[in-house]
Amino acid sequence: TEPEARPLSNRELAERLKLPSETTRRHALKLAGQGLAVRRDGGLVLRIGTLHGPAMTLLLMQNPVHVKRLLDGLAERGVVAAWSGVTATDAAVA
Repeated sequence: TEPEARPLSNRELAERLKLPSETTRRHALKLAGQGLAVRRDGGLVLRIGTLHGPAMTLLLMQNPVHVKRLLDGLAERGVVAAWSGVTATDAAVA
């Protein structure tokens, strides 16, 4: 059997994730509907098996690709250079 975890309320999740409460509620309902989490008195509990399933493995394998694509897009638009304090001219010379 899975160890018992303390459920997190929608409010707690929203605060931790820095998301609007309604957005958090919708995502929590989706996770519960997919069987990845369980709704209990007091909130939502992530199923331990969720972290070891094929969907999580696929997500973790795809994530670096998505992050690289995001950063490449930001770099093309000059955002990465602005974060590092490098001007577009400096970046072009380098």
